[in-house]
Amino acid sequence: MQVSVVDEYTTYSPMQPRVASARLLLRGPGGAIIAQGLTNSSGLFTFSNLTAGYTYSVDALSSNHSATSRTVAITGGMRHLRIFLARTAVRTTFSVVPTTFQDAVQLTVNVNFATFVPMPVIRMEPALV
Repeated sequence: MQVSVVDEYTTYSPMQPRVASARLLLRGPGGAIIAQGLTNSSGLFTFSNLTAGYTYSVDALSSNHSATSRTVAITGGMRHLRIFLARTAVRTTFSVVPTTFQDAVQLTVNVNFATFVPMPVIRMEPALV
């Protein structure tokens, strides 16, 4: 089974890159990890010697992306599986620092973002703070 891992850059960037170095975990029908690997520079990885007639689960993880899992039934022959990982292009962290005055705090907001963002990424969660 050949797995390709894609994200928003695959759709929105003119070069259509896939996700390189994504970690893939193949789980058998019982849920145990039976194989694993990393996608190559083209965002591809091939799992070999899978038994037809079984259903497998593929977990995909990569830095700056949300992890996901896909289930696939192997029916014979080469199977192609495309996995989409949502890219985390903007990450905000909050920290609260106590001050010496009673009932007063200092709120610090740190925003880290990618400078090349060819997709819509701003979404406030929760909508109210």
